[in-house]
Amino acid sequence: MSAVAALLGTVIGIGFAWVAYRTFIKPALSGATMRFPVPSLVRVVRVVRVVRVAGMAGLLACVLPARRAARVTPAFGLSLD
Repeated sequence: MSAVAALLGTVIGIGFAWVAYRTFIKPALSGATMRFPVPSLVRVVRVVRVVRVAGMAGLLACVLPARRAARVTPAFGLSLD
């Protein structure tokens, strides 16, 4: 989930940046241009590294709750107490 969130966050962030540019910057500064750091976005090594780190962080974050849940019996987990 964290890897997908990293990819979606990148795409959605670019979308929000474009909307903010069109809404706020373009009307205020007529000569302003929006430039995407295309070489940085295209470099697959950096994107893969970010997604890999996000995936590892997600896995590390789920270790303790998973261990705790594994110790609970299913009947106790379903009870209302």
